[in-house]
Amino acid sequence: MDSNLNIIASELIHFDSDLPHYKTKDGVYRDPSINGRIVSPTLMWVEALDLIFQKLSKSNLDFSKVSAVSGSGQQHGSVYWKNGSSKILSSLDHKKPLLEQLESAFSIKESPIWMDCSTTAECRAIEKACGGALELAKVTGSRAYERFTGPQIKKIFDHQPDVYNNTERISLVSSFMASLFVGSYAAIDHSDGAGMNLMDIKKKAWSKVALEVLNDYEMFFHVLAGIPMFLFDQYRLILMVVAGNCPWFGIKTWRFGPCICCCWKDCFLLCREVCFSF
Repeated sequence: MDSNLNIIASELIHFDSDLPHYKTKDGVYRDPSINGRIVSPTLMWVEALDLIFQKLSKSNLDFSKVSAVSGSGQQHGSVYWKNGSSKILSSLDHKKPLLEQLESAFSIKESPIWMDCSTTAECRAIEKACGGALELAKVTGSRAYERFTGPQIKKIFDHQPDVYNNTERISLVSSFMASLFVGSYAAIDHSDGAGMNLMDIKKKAWSKVALEVLNDYEMFFHVLAGIPMFLFDQYRLILMVVAGNCPWFGIKTWRFGPCICCCWKDCFLLCREVCFSF
């Protein structure tokens, strides 16, 4: 999209039809054995990113005129990086597909997403530990909801301790995508963090009370890296903000020079001058 909001190039990946080998329906797995469990294969998202850039490179888009890349992803989906995956991220080779390089990077192959509602017990446990639903809402902005990342993490911690102990970092879908771009673990956007039942919304920092319920306060403290080496080497792009789908809806009007924005449901490309008005 150019500064006049004209679409320069547009490509779409439909998970079910473009990546049929994952055998998803509407991009997800609905687990018949566990009531309310709905997940997506993490590697499907990785392969989709490979594929969308392949399509864009074959389109009429001139990458030399694109200054930066940004994105929008599912707010509540979570990705679990296996111990040692930071080394994989930092050594990504732009000559090889991401899928090939990240096949063994995740401690859980299927990511819980916003549709999942299998964590009711974990929600009640978090509320109880924090002094009730109202007290939790005062700190994190809302009572515990099944789709939120805090209850999802607690479920893994309680029922799959070996998997949890083999997890080096937990990302939201948005920070996961940013991590692929920058070649290191990207920080979680404040607006996305506010939808996890984990962030103190007044302090804009992780809540010690909420994280103590998960028994791990150190997992989430990470800084967004500046230069996206993997995509910079291949496409000469710089990463801008990658946030969840909800924050992007808050933008009333937007103008930007040549730029790319990608996400798991949408794909935008952003440019040199960015001006948001709300």
